[in-house]
Amino acid sequence: MDQFTAEKEAIRQQLQGSQSCIHLSLDSWTSGNHLSILDIIGYTIVSSQLQEYILVLYEIQGRYIGENLAPIVLAILQDYSITHKLGYIQMDNATNNDTLMAALSSGTVLFYLLP
Repeated sequence: MDQFTAEKEAIRQQLQGSQSCIHLSLDSWTSGNHLSILDIIGYTIVSSQLQEYILVLYEIQGRYIGENLAPIVLAILQDYSITHKLGYIQMDNATNNDTLMAALSSGTVLFYLLP
């Protein structure tokens, strides 16, 4: 756990020192063992190099509808302190992504505490 914490802090510092916006790729799916998973990958320029960071592989509790995903996404952005550097978000065309973006952009997302 100490190694994970140290690596996460290193990623947080690299993201905060990035030279560009941080663009995200989001995907949610059901695993072979029936777990609902959300992944968030961040892309940015650090030291003139394109970098890719896996920010989270998160087990979603309940249905993965946009209203449930938005607080998780916001909590991850806040956890890495990168909300002010957010660029584009790339997702597939699932309807839950429409409601996710609507919830994020409305400003009415309830704060979610990560475990």
